[in-house]
Amino acid sequence: IDPTAKVVMVTSVEQKQIVQDAMKIGARDYIVKPFDRSNVGLVLNKVMRQK
Repeated sequence: IDPTAKVVMVTSVEQKQIVQDAMKIGARDYIVKPFDRSNVGLVLNKVMRQK
């Protein structure tokens, strides 16, 4: 796995512990399903601007 990859977690369950665990191991953000395209675009743009 590329350590510089920018990971966005996509989940159907919005449980605080799952999200926190994903962020601890490297996810930059998360999206909860079902999602709308505008939210996906906002999250991806935000993550791509992060260094």
